[in-house]
Amino acid sequence: MNFNSPLYQMADAIDAFPPYVFKFKHDFKFDTWKHKVDQYLDDVDELTKSNNLSDPEADGGTTSVHFNFNNLNAEKFSWYGSEDYGKMHKYGLPSQWPELKEFYDHLDHMLGYIQVEWGSRAEWRRFVSENWINRHPKGAWTREHHHQNAAFATVAYLDLPPNSGFLEIRNPLENLKKGETIDGMYWTDERNWGQVECETNDVLVFPGWLSHRTQKNETNDNRYVLSTNLQFATKVQEEAEIKPPIEREPVAPPWLVGKYEELQREQKREEAGGALKDSDIDKP
Repeated sequence: MNFNSPLYQMADAIDAFPPYVFKFKHDFKFDTWKHKVDQYLDDVDELTKSNNLSDPEADGGTTSVHFNFNNLNAEKFSWYGSEDYGKMHKYGLPSQWPELKEFYDHLDHMLGYIQVEWGSRAEWRRFVSENWINRHPKGAWTREHHHQNAAFATVAYLDLPPNSGFLEIRNPLENLKKGETIDGMYWTDERNWGQVECETNDVLVFPGWLSHRTQKNETNDNRYVLSTNLQFATKVQEEAEIKPPIEREPVAPPWLVGKYEELQREQKREEAGGALKDSDIDKP
């Protein structure tokens, strides 16, 4: 969208509803623990290639999303922590790192306001369901995807060098635009995608259903992004203590399908003596 158009100087743009994307700042002091992130991501690169895992990263991008889920043959790696969810790597998940405690406290505070603005009740409890870090060297980017089942998806820029590319979101009213009389170049120029300009230490919050992707990193410096999914606790969970990630059974993300998913199903069937249905296996 061209916000530099004279139109925005002559008229105010009015949105009668809460925005889909909120942005706030947090000082991550990333330089003091960047070495830990690089080691973490180098380790997951080994896992990804060894097990032929798939994810939305393209052209050299690395993601630690795979440490959220049980993966095959992880025990053979020197960085292996334990069989517990969240401890596949000896560092655990980013949400468990002392370097990020202040951030997750800050995020929890902000979400208390955002969920009310989006129509949820203030007393509804949230919990972190997945979290990971992406590293994009020159030319790398993240393909279009969404965060299935996440009430809140967050993107935190640990290090965003100038001109290294922004997040882009797909217009959620795209189907309604197809009923308007518009120039065909609207679609050719991908004007149904909008960039969200950011800088280092910016944090974005948006609903998990909102499709998004990133621009390519065109610089010689790495771009580092921390992503977190949060869900609302169910009624059953509200009556009990919510288990931290390391104690919960993982649920495969939408892009992990096929062979990996089927192996997970077979393993659970064997453990239950073959009596489980798919509907039971897929329950979180």
